[in-house]
Amino acid sequence: MRLTVYMPLSGKLEDGKGNQVRTLYGDELAAFQDAVLERLPTDPAFAFSQDYQEFINDPKYYENGKVKKMEVRIKGGEDSLYGEMSFSSDIALTRGEQEELGRRMDERFLEGWGERLQEIPIPVDEGILRIQAENPYTSQFLMDVPDYTKDVHLKYKITGHQHPKFPKLRRIQALRDIGPNVREGDLGGYVEREWNLDQQGDSWIHPGAACRERARVQMDAQLFGNSIAEGEAMVSGQAQIYGNCTVQGNAYVSDARIEGDVLVTGDAIVQKAPGGTGLPIICGKSCIQGMVVGKVRLKDEIVAAGESRMCLEEKRADMVRKKREEER
Repeated sequence: MRLTVYMPLSGKLEDGKGNQVRTLYGDELAAFQDAVLERLPTDPAFAFSQDYQEFINDPKYYENGKVKKMEVRIKGGEDSLYGEMSFSSDIALTRGEQEELGRRMDERFLEGWGERLQEIPIPVDEGILRIQAENPYTSQFLMDVPDYTKDVHLKYKITGHQHPKFPKLRRIQALRDIGPNVREGDLGGYVEREWNLDQQGDSWIHPGAACRERARVQMDAQLFGNSIAEGEAMVSGQAQIYGNCTVQGNAYVSDARIEGDVLVTGDAIVQKAPGGTGLPIICGKSCIQGMVVGKVRLKDEIVAAGESRMCLEEKRADMVRKKREEER
């Protein structure tokens, strides 16, 4: 899982004597983005990563050890300049763990985390510019936001064809070939808004399937049959959802095969094991509210909230193989 949060930035413009002239926000600050993007990332004082690594490793700030990597970048647009903070983990964080991570971040910003950027003077024509990162308020975490470095070329459009059951949903149509089976002009399933289906990658919602509300299908994930993603669910990676399955609530499904009449709901997490290749396969009338990780096979089973079914043997076997190779 990759969690991303955007940090608002402000700027303080000083004259040559160190006197503050004015504070800059929004498009006023964006006017200086070339100077900011050239200066900040190359300055040793921008070593957020070291401080952030302490934040990850120190149990005082983050206790479950799931977060393995943390990155901070400064990015710019036509009328904005902003910071992007991302956290990477092998196993998805539950909603409660995300909230805890947010609280820990709030503590650090209250301790002056974002003010460290002000230590870096950025020469501009008007004098010296100093940047400050504001508290990003982590209720705005976005899951698995891909890091696109190229221009986004739209892969589908939303047509005027309504869903027979949900009038707010409209059918999608491919604007280019997508993966091995979807050709330019093919009609797909239904979405409520563009957020529901990523415009990048090979993800697709096939005829009959739907994604609505604040749910999202992205990367290479696929919805088939009459399956539906709703609520704030995330279907990512190479997940494949078939039949009459529903993924809802705050559920997170990545790299798994789900078919039949399965319900994945609540704060459920379904994904492959870190470092493993085996995918969870869930079918029948299973109901998943807890965590399913690794090469697990479930049929007509219930995994209640707080429960887990995990198969990490592949990862352990791989570690053993590597250790033996090193010993040789």
